[in-house]
Amino acid sequence: MRTFVSIIVVGVASGLTGHTADEVESKGEYCESSCGQTVGCSESYCKDNGVCFGLYHKDDGKCFQPDSEYNADCDDSVLKPVLCHEYPDTTCQKVCDGMAGCKDSSWGSYCKFWQDPPVCFGIITKDDGSLCHASDDDECVGEPYPCHMAT
Repeated sequence: MRTFVSIIVVGVASGLTGHTADEVESKGEYCESSCGQTVGCSESYCKDNGVCFGLYHKDDGKCFQPDSEYNADCDDSVLKPVLCHEYPDTTCQKVCDGMAGCKDSSWGSYCKFWQDPPVCFGIITKDDGSLCHASDDDECVGEPYPCHMAT
């Protein structure tokens, strides 16, 4: 019986939107929910690059850009964007914290889950196997560092 109900749910969800039930449930829903819980946010949606329009992590909460009277210090040049989906913790920031150029940068690092394969923002593996952060090193050339799940 459960299989039959699942088939109906997937069929209806796919038929109405062209997406599977899992995609219907998650696509943009987190952005809308986060916006509803953020003072000054009027609307947010999942952009093509996997981040929520206008939403950034600030302290223990979120803020909305463009600036408003509620979010005068929601600076998108230093704050991390809110991703469209909740993802498990990765080691990107931990690796970044171990690198002077990354740790001291205003950008830090985070996992770019929307890329295939997922990679850490700004962290590069050089040809010699060493890591560098692209924010401050013109000679930081190589392959993007892959995201690893935190344990």
